[in-house]
Amino acid sequence: MNSNPLSKTIKITSVIVLILLLVLFIIFSFRILLLILGGVLIALIFNGISNRIKKLIPKLKKSIITSIVITISFISISFLLYVLYPRVAEQILDLKVELPEAINQVKEKVKSNEALSFIADTINQTTKNKDFTKNIKFFFNSIFGFFGDFYIIIILGLFFSMEPSVYVKGITVLFPLEKRSAVSKHINKIGTILQRWLVGKILSMLIVGIFTGIGLYLLKIPLALSLAIIATLSAFIPNIGPIIALIPALLIAFVKGEEYVLYVFVLYTGIQILESNIITPLIQREAISFPMALILIAQIVLGIFTGYLGLILATPVMAILLFLIKEIYIKGYLEKKEKALID
Repeated sequence: MNSNPLSKTIKITSVIVLILLLVLFIIFSFRILLLILGGVLIALIFNGISNRIKKLIPKLKKSIITSIVITISFISISFLLYVLYPRVAEQILDLKVELPEAINQVKEKVKSNEALSFIADTINQTTKNKDFTKNIKFFFNSIFGFFGDFYIIIILGLFFSMEPSVYVKGITVLFPLEKRSAVSKHINKIGTILQRWLVGKILSMLIVGIFTGIGLYLLKIPLALSLAIIATLSAFIPNIGPIIALIPALLIAFVKGEEYVLYVFVLYTGIQILESNIITPLIQREAISFPMALILIAQIVLGIFTGYLGLILATPVMAILLFLIKEIYIKGYLEKKEKALID
């Protein structure tokens, strides 16, 4: 008789310990999961193109089509880098030099304005450190120096692209036999959602980059190409990305003249409004939509635990979570429970 309460206590304690261990495992391994998710996104791009070609040429094997798509993609990207790299590299080096100088000019101008003198004091406290130039370099390295993670993502993407069905089957076999069909359908639906979102995001990034480059060129802002590339890459990051792109552009504009700060601000704000309210809704009409507040919360939480990867991949993570909540919890549990109560 006395063994029952003890056994229950042991079971409850064991469950709590397992849950805590699982939570700790997810927290500390979430960076790895994000790298895998990045690889999946790369694979979705290649497979999306391959599927379109497969419909046009049904007799050709999918693996051969995927290999051709990957080869052509890498040749095209390599050629583009070969053409743009010398100019972009030179501008990035110039940007490392120009930004500290631009900040110093901003400090001097602000000092002369009593109403804004507190800004100068704040900048002074931030920049009086002798390692400030190193911090500027670290800022650029943090944006452009994640080649190790990017390399892992690319390699994973290539593996996932060549044999996607193997990995899907590998996940489904972890579930009971009667659940495998539903799990496979859920995985395919998630893939479709992410693919539509990703294609729309890439198109909107390209449009933002082109409009930004043209606008800066017409305003004759120095280093327009590198600033446009920063705007293109930053557009992938919701909420925070536009701010990341705007700050260096405003500082460089200030070097050219105070009035150009306003012009650049209006340009970036106009492009952001156009992208958020017209371009993205038009491109992603079939993709799922979610409140931006949820994305911001996800960025904060994931950013704390995983750094820049969490900021970049917060949207696809939220897309997956919302889909699972809708399909498994709401449809699979709550709605069935309500029907059972009605019956």
